[in-house]
Amino acid sequence: MLSTHTTLIVITFTATAVLYRLRRLKLLQSTTATKASKTPLRSLAQEAVPLRLRTEFYFDLDSAIDRGCEHARYLREARDIGAALDGLHEHVLETLRAHASAMPTDKTKSKQVLVNSRSTDTGGCVGLIIGRLDVYVGKGAVFMPERLIGSASDDPARVPLLMMGDGACVQGGTFDVSAGDIWLGAGASVEPGALIRGPCILGAECSLRRGAYIRGDVLLGNGSIVGCEMKHAIALDGAELPHHGYVGDSLLGYRAHFGCGAVTANFPLFPTSLPSVDIEGVRYDLGRRKFGAVVGDRSQLGCQSVTEPGCLLGPDTHTYPHSRLPRGIYGPGELLKNRPCIEVAPLVS
Repeated sequence: MLSTHTTLIVITFTATAVLYRLRRLKLLQSTTATKASKTPLRSLAQEAVPLRLRTEFYFDLDSAIDRGCEHARYLREARDIGAALDGLHEHVLETLRAHASAMPTDKTKSKQVLVNSRSTDTGGCVGLIIGRLDVYVGKGAVFMPERLIGSASDDPARVPLLMMGDGACVQGGTFDVSAGDIWLGAGASVEPGALIRGPCILGAECSLRRGAYIRGDVLLGNGSIVGCEMKHAIALDGAELPHHGYVGDSLLGYRAHFGCGAVTANFPLFPTSLPSVDIEGVRYDLGRRKFGAVVGDRSQLGCQSVTEPGCLLGPDTHTYPHSRLPRGIYGPGELLKNRPCIEVAPLVS
């Protein structure tokens, strides 16, 4: 015979297990229903795209145009935030072609580098040079990179470009134009230990700190500061990402700020999942295999914060350090708190 105490334990355990199974069944049913009702963002007419999935919800594009941001019009013309990422590669290439057409045709202002050679005839470059590339050094610019990587092709029509505006200062770093050109704006600076892989555009007065890793299809607005890894992303003027971290497949607004170690996760845990967000009971498939975050004007991620794929922060939205933000829409004008629980005890020697 079981004791009364043992019987109560068995009944409690059984009830808990049944409750868990019911909750799990309800969750599975809810998930199935949600999947069935998912709306592809790409299937919507432009006028039917919800405001919170449009670029103008996150960025004051009129003010950006007034400040002279050359990429604001591109964002304005994008039908939604996913389309802004979809067209980023072509926009980068088009902008690079425009910069290249404005470069002087006088070869005395261009430095062509030979295969696997070392040279001091590249405006001060003394590092290892691999492949062929043309380097345009602006007036008053300092150019002392650690390494240049160009094209392995001998076709003179396929020589990639590294273009520097007036007063730019390259004190080190590796520049890889084998996959696309690089534009470094007037007054921009690159510290030793940075790696920049084209195609990419770094605006005027940008600062790339030691450890920065730019690896293709990156647009940095004027005055941005970067010390983290970035790929396939836009950061508007004054964005601050000065410490280690990761930004991928994301859109960042004017003066957006990332604390040390902040990360935008851009790939769902399960291969069959696609980033999506819920708006007024409708789940919208964002239409991209990889989607990081949208961080609106003047918004901030605290140190060591992580955003899930499809995390959208409206303007003036800030997170506490060590926050994990599930996919969804936050802000504008909100403070997202993730308070750790601290237990205080007397110190015993």
